Amino acid sequence: MNTTLGGESNYLVQGMREESMQAKQPKPSPAKNHNQLLGRRGEDLALAYLLERGYTLLGRNVRTTYGELDLVMRQADALVFVEVKARRNTAFGYPEDGVNRQKHAHLTTSALAYLQAHPEIDSSWRIDIVAVEIGAAEPTITHFENVFSE
Repeated sequence: MNTTLGGESNYLVQGMREESMQAKQPKPSPAKNHNQLLGRRGEDLALAYLLERGYTLLGRNVRTTYGELDLVMRQADALVFVEVKARRNTAFGYPEDGVNRQKHAHLTTSALAYLQAHPEIDSSWRIDIVAVEIGAAEPTITHFENVFSE
């Protein structure tokens, strides 16, 4: 009888361990959440900035096969793909410094994929960068127009 009880006990303990392991989901990294919140805040500020200047929002966080486009806007007759970079301070460089060759290639291929998926769009296009510094003081927004275009 001890063998049966021990067997049942082991089975129950094993089942509880499996449930316990299933219940423990990995917690998101605080740094990732912090970066996501910072990025979202930067996008909100950049969007408000561009809307105040007459741009029209066509899409936000638009996914393509090559990645995500932060903002897809229209300014007059031009389609504008906007990369938003936000930082709390400049200790590690300015926000716009985050757009390197690899990011440039990603933005270009993502923009081309968007255009291919929307053949009805027949206008000139460009890629802008909006750099947002979110510090203790009022946020600073710098808009770099036409950083690369076709």
